[in-house]
Amino acid sequence: MHLDLQVEQFLKQVQSMGNPPLHQLQPIDARRRFSQGAKVLATTVRPAELERVDDVSCPTRHGPIPIRLYIPQGIGPHPLMVFHHGGGFVLGDLDSYDHVASALAERTRYAVASIEYHLAPEAKFPQAIEECYDALLWLAAEAHHRWDIKSEGIVVAGDSAGGNLAAVMAQLVQIYGGPSLAAQVLYYPAIDMATVTESKRLFATGLFLEWEDIMWFGQHYLTTAKDGESPLASPIRCTDLTGLPPALVVTAEYDPLRDEGEQYATALSVAGVPVRQIRVPGMVHGFLSVPFLNAAQEILSMTHEFLWGLTS
Repeated sequence: MHLDLQVEQFLKQVQSMGNPPLHQLQPIDARRRFSQGAKVLATTVRPAELERVDDVSCPTRHGPIPIRLYIPQGIGPHPLMVFHHGGGFVLGDLDSYDHVASALAERTRYAVASIEYHLAPEAKFPQAIEECYDALLWLAAEAHHRWDIKSEGIVVAGDSAGGNLAAVMAQLVQIYGGPSLAAQVLYYPAIDMATVTESKRLFATGLFLEWEDIMWFGQHYLTTAKDGESPLASPIRCTDLTGLPPALVVTAEYDPLRDEGEQYATALSVAGVPVRQIRVPGMVHGFLSVPFLNAAQEILSMTHEFLWGLTS
């Protein structure tokens, strides 16, 4: 299939701005541009209708981190989704993913806790993982009595680098025995930081996420190339995937990360994990953050169907 027409127009608009490639920027400048772009995208759809939004501070072994909790309308207790934002471990924060997390809360009717972990290169691998796992434990302990949110059957979710973190959370819960997870939702996840797949070769340039950007992210996040071979950085390298929670794995047809996401879905299925794998035709990496795309809205609806189908 050809690129989606909406995506073609979006890419032309991005290219017409004449900005230097991401991998040519310093992290602080890349973050500023990422944040500005997210603010513009957020204005292209109406704000989500929610009961309330709470900003809280969560203790971790590396110090406190912010969490933004989106409470949907309706009578609680609501199920909980812990969302990990993308940005290659270098970019992104609560504000730049506000429109994504709030839309997830509205559409799925889950309370969504969006995690703001510390970014690389200031915080190298595996600090983000340790912070996110500490946050997951804290939310499981605090959710019910602080916000009338269910502490059992938590869903871990994330996009791109956040999909990596969500997949790692599911594996750590399996290793350490808790908290209870109902599912993992992985949107175009970065699953293998040590392998050059065919999709990384095919879609290396001109399609939003470029090969040199991927290398730039990895160089900032990892200390050595050997780090990329750890299951904590490349969850597809985990030797035992049995017993992990059911997974929704969403990939994009024209995404360099497409193959590794689909290979992980296959590996989960082979290990006996219930998996729904969706390749979205005509889409590029990061499309969920572009809310005016029809495909972004469709995937939100499919996420709702997947999650509530688990309890039917």
